[in-house]
Amino acid sequence: MDAPSDSMSELAAQLFPVKEACRLGDFRLSDVQIIQKLTHLYREQRYRESIDESVFRNLLEILTKALDEIQTFCMDANRAAHLDVCLQFTAECFRCQRNACVQCTRNQTLMSNLGFINVSVAILQLINGMQSVQADFLSGAFRCGLQFLGNLAAGNRDSQDRIWKLAFPDLFLTMRTTIMARLADIKSICTTADIWTAHNKSFFGMTCHCDPTSLQRVSTALACTRIHRKHTFDVIASLIGEIHTSFSLGDKVVRTITDDGANFAKAFEEYGFQEEDEETAEVDHKFGLISDVIDQPFQLPKHQRCTTHTLNLLSAYDIHKHLSCTSSTSAMYRSSIAKCSALWNKASRSCKAYEVIEVNTNRKLIVLCVTRWNSFYNAVKRVMSVEHLSIVCNEMGVAKFKMHEISFLKELLIVTDHILKSPELVKDLYAKLSNRERVTLLELILTKLCEKDLETKADVKGAVLPFELAKFLVSCFLEKYKAVLHFASDTHAEDEEALIVIRLLDILCEMTSNHEKFGCLQTFFGLLDSTVDILQQTHLAGKQSKNIFSTSQSCLGSGEVSHPAVGFKASLIRLIGNLCYKNKENQDKVFELDGIPLILDNCSIDDNNPFVSQWAIFAIRNLTEQNLRNQELIAKMECQGQADDSLLRSMGLQVEKRDGKLVLRSQERDS
Repeated sequence: MDAPSDSMSELAAQLFPVKEACRLGDFRLSDVQIIQKLTHLYREQRYRESIDESVFRNLLEILTKALDEIQTFCMDANRAAHLDVCLQFTAECFRCQRNACVQCTRNQTLMSNLGFINVSVAILQLINGMQSVQADFLSGAFRCGLQFLGNLAAGNRDSQDRIWKLAFPDLFLTMRTTIMARLADIKSICTTADIWTAHNKSFFGMTCHCDPTSLQRVSTALACTRIHRKHTFDVIASLIGEIHTSFSLGDKVVRTITDDGANFAKAFEEYGFQEEDEETAEVDHKFGLISDVIDQPFQLPKHQRCTTHTLNLLSAYDIHKHLSCTSSTSAMYRSSIAKCSALWNKASRSCKAYEVIEVNTNRKLIVLCVTRWNSFYNAVKRVMSVEHLSIVCNEMGVAKFKMHEISFLKELLIVTDHILKSPELVKDLYAKLSNRERVTLLELILTKLCEKDLETKADVKGAVLPFELAKFLVSCFLEKYKAVLHFASDTHAEDEEALIVIRLLDILCEMTSNHEKFGCLQTFFGLLDSTVDILQQTHLAGKQSKNIFSTSQSCLGSGEVSHPAVGFKASLIRLIGNLCYKNKENQDKVFELDGIPLILDNCSIDDNNPFVSQWAIFAIRNLTEQNLRNQELIAKMECQGQADDSLLRSMGLQVEKRDGKLVLRSQERDS
């Protein structure tokens, strides 16, 4: 394995010509990769500690030239030739510097003394004033710059003072004004709130997420403040209310998402918006003191519990609690996890231990993340994948695993991996979740269906789901599939039941594409009939009025269609094709349901259903394979006239019929 100095000196040599090119105004996109390599290296402590000062000087010169280019653009937009590439360089320099500062006082001091703070603050001030400019990498450069200044100031009083002197109040107050201006015209906002502890200090943070023009989420940080009091529900409620008020959010906040902590839950129980049950809302006529109303200065919005945190509690905390408290497993569990923890701690704190792991396994150990629900599972799985585990433990100076401990951990992995493999568990969990939480659970199942093995990169599609769970998901689809028709109305653009149907359809498409494992779904009662039925209804809804189910044909540059139901009809046709694959009975059923003309009617280009024509061809192929009746139906179809060719004409093309065939040619220009 190469020594750190070898890699560092090679990259430092490559960085010099990049700096020279940038100094001449030649920002080449291919050169960004060299800085990206440095960024990747600086994630490790051993490389950060051996950075040569020349690397920082070269990065500073690149940033300085980037500052000149951005200033040029601010004065005259026509004079800045490659703003996007310049911003990519800026963002990657910030990332590289951000990583170099982590737990390294030497690098913090060196960069501070070289003048990085002045240049960085100047760039951020310019970018903050360019928020109306449509540049793809604007927000990335701004975010990475703030992260760099944060890491530069962490635990370094001198850097903190310099940043504060340069950035306050102009940069910070301007950022706040910019955020408030953006939020002023937005009608619906979702916020998140979280509390964490670092260096024996408590912090409270809030972010907001909104959809100003499309269904593409836009996120903004609202606050990150110290908490000097206990984390009681009234303190939390007060902080949330103050932040919402300070940004004039008012009634715009439709949900606030938090974890499942009891203090957050009680804050919303006491101060949050409570939906009354229509059957019981009219019976209570008790009178209270007027002071009870006056003393409550604010009302929090509706509360949404984080589904990921719920799954984390289920898959990690509840399992830990059970194994720790059960007499037959507690001793084994504690000793096994203690040895895993010793490996994790040693590998993260010692360069020598890190190299032992890298030499013997050719990969890193996974670091635990308590907020990621599969983190514990992945971390233990990586330890169990070490081929020569006893040798590694000896070289690292930690206690070796006994055979029964290894067997126990492997069984624990099997149990954890089977959370989604247990149909009864998933059914119970699904019944207790809200519609929004069900969407998240279905997305996790879809991710599992599509994932590849982490070690071999081999496709393991469908390996995680038992057939009983597949049947349960099909029954859920059949129960609610008509809810998607709500999307035909603009007033139901965020219908949660309809979102569930869309995710269920995605899962069904993935499952039925695995004919070997889920081929039996072809005979599931009502699935094919319901799929053809909802395709007919959505197709008809699209013809009756202009909505997301209508065929949309536009030229390039008209903007990407963004709606949850985009691709829904294409997925229905894909599912029909999968269900008819080498299945004569289903082929005949689609014939009887008049499904073949329906599919053929969806062969045209449709922005609302990308690749629908390809899926239609795929479905027709499966419908006609060794089926003479279906083949004859298509062969007997007669030309009814030329379809609407307005899109082709707008592109300068026209269709002519010659000898019974259609020919595409350029339109004749007027002389």
